[in-house]
Order: sequence, then structure tokens, then C-alpha cells
Amino acid sequence: MRTIGIDLAITGQHQAVSVDEYGEPLGPPFRFGTDPLQLDRLLSRTRGEADPSQAIRVVMEPTGLSWLPLASYCIQRGATVFLVNSQRIADLRAYYRKHANSDQISARVLARLPWTDPDALHPLHLANADYLTGQRWCRQQEELAESITAVKNRVQAWERAFWPGLEQFVHDLWTPWMRHWRQVYYDPWRLEALETGQLAAFLVASGADADQAHKLAAGLQVVAHRAVTLFGAPQQNHSPYVVRLSSRRSRLRHAAGSGAARTANLDRLRRGARARTAACAATLSATTPFPPSGEHQGRR
Repeated sequence: MRTIGIDLAITGQHQAVSVDEYGEPLGPPFRFGTDPLQLDRLLSRTRGEADPSQAIRVVMEPTGLSWLPLASYCIQRGATVFLVNSQRIADLRAYYRKHANSDQISARVLARLPWTDPDALHPLHLANADYLTGQRWCRQQEELAESITAVKNRVQAWERAFWPGLEQFVHDLWTPWMRHWRQVYYDPWRLEALETGQLAAFLVASGADADQAHKLAAGLQVVAHRAVTLFGAPQQNHSPYVVRLSSRRSRLRHAAGSGAARTANLDRLRRGARARTAACAATLSATTPFPPSGEHQGRR
């Protein structure tokens, strides 16, 4: 069986080296483009005067998708195509470069691979459209799961910083009622001032277990009180964090104007800030395509 080693190019011309059944070169290297006529010339050069039905194997690295049209064309004409691991080729290429200096080394290494590293060769079988569609779907699902996990990790890190102890009272942070709670009562000062019974009724209406709602509401208010104590109360001595926020508010107040217009602008800015604070968590309710599992929550 004769062999063609092809050093693929992404934008330029490819370079091929053909060898006979003993690994000896069949003429000089051949440069060609992704063109049927030039591929026919390559196959004809390799077969030479031998039997036209003689089997040919083509060895390539998976460089981008440059290999795909060549593989399709060669397979349709009876050739066996092999895509080999790029790292293994890089190791062989580095070895040969110690003893020779040529821009044809990659093609020569690929052409002689059936003799130097036959275990690296596995025939390529081009998948049909249904298989490729399923493969793409699986990759998209994996990317979506990774994105969901990243958002959850950011929300969890935020809540461990600004709602310390929340996980002691709420064991599942991604239930529908928790997402609704983030949208409505993510302000610890507001939550602390709320009546426990009113909060419990809100949780039940949001989907929480009615038997556990009062306990959950009391726990959330404990966490809110802890956050207010750690970060300061709006009308009392502030922590450095709240002082920094107050400074920012003063700049916003200056930019907002004066009188009734200033009040309206500040209210609008506060509502926008609260909405942006809750947006990260609220997005989860729209983006999670399946119930969260420990697998997605556990990634750190």
C-alpha cells in the first residue's frame, strides 16, 4: 500500500510526500491547493504505473478544518484517510529536525508514520449529517451548562460575601422561590424591616413549602440583620463599604439636579441599581433548561 503524507496549510498551498510500500519516496514533494484537479494529479502521481485500483492511504494532521474537503475527496476515490495526533507528530518532527533542516519534514514524517508509529493510525470515518447535528447539540448543551455554572458561582460568591450565613438557612439556592426572593427582597435593610409573617406569605406565594415558610422567613431576616450589622445601617455609623457607597450616592445626587427633578432622578437611579444587582440571579430563571443538579453547583 502506498502512502501520502500531507502537511496541511490553512491559507496557502498544502505539501505532500508520497512513498511506496517500503517507505521510499516516489519523486519530489508535491505542492497543491484544495482543488479536485490537483488532488487527482496527486493520486495519479502516487499510483504511477501501478494498478489503478491499488489502495492508497493518506495521513494528515487535523489542522483546523483544512483536512475535511481533502478527506472527503480521497475517501470517495477509495483511499483510506488517517488523522493523527498533532502532539505525536510534533515530537517526531522535533527529533528529525535535529538531523535535518527542511521545510518538508512534516510531510515526510506523516508519510513514514505507518512504519515509525503504526499505533498512531486509526482510519477516519466521516460522520453523516445526523451524527454531526447531535454532536453540535451536545457541545451546545455543554457550553450552556458551563455558562449556567459560572453564573451560579458568581451569585454564590456574592451572597457568601454580602449575605453571610444564607446557606445555613437555605439549602437550595436555586429554587423558584429563591429566584423570586432575589428579584423582590434582595435589599437586607428592606428585608430586616419587613414583618416575618408578611415575608412568609410572600415565600409561600413564590412556591416555598408552607410548613417551612415561617422558619425560612425568620432565617432570612437573621441573615439580613447580620448583613446590615456588618456593612452598617443607612442612618447610623457606616462601615467603610457603606461610606464608599455614600460617596458614590453624593456624586449621583450632584449629577441628578435639585428639587422634585432630583428626587425623581435619584429614585430612578436607585431602582436601576437594585435591578442590576438582582439581574445576575434573575437571569438564571430564564436560562436554566433543566433542574440544577449537584454536578453543576459543585464546580469551583
